[in-house]
Amino acid sequence: PSEQLLAYVKNHLAYSPQPAFVKDKNFCYHYVNDALLTQLNLTKEEILHKSDTQMYYAQYAHFYNTHDAL
Repeated sequence: PSEQLLAYVKNHLAYSPQPAFVKDKNFCYHYVNDALLTQLNLTKEEILHKSDTQMYYAQYAHFYNTHDAL
């Protein structure tokens, strides 16, 4: 994602009570807000620049990636 897009997302979703994220075309996380971190019980360091296949919920990665590709 472009730096401009990430800046926009950070400014508009940082304080949202709804979980929000930005992934690249390889499904790697480039932005997550605090609501998502709380929901997943992770820190930014544990999720940024990783894909769902690298997370503790990897068994659901195919489902999430299929949904995210829409």
